[in-house]
Amino acid sequence: IALIVGFWFIGKEVIQTVGTNLAKMHPSSVFTAELAAASVAMLASLMGLPVSSTHILVGAILGIGLVNRNANWAMM
Repeated sequence: IALIVGFWFIGKEVIQTVGTNLAKMHPSSVFTAELAAASVAMLASLMGLPVSSTHILVGAILGIGLVNRNANWAMM
């Protein structure tokens, strides 16, 4: 229930922050970030390591922002 309530009140801001404010990305870059995050999460799962897919995805987005030199460090 807490997850639903939290998403109801701040979900839009979180989606906007991760989706647009961390780094400006092209659709192909978004696909790359998703693929990298899924690969890391699957590998960690196979190794029995507990990981957060959210943290992995934010790291992938920030990594692409670093490569493209448009990461928003103030937001991070």
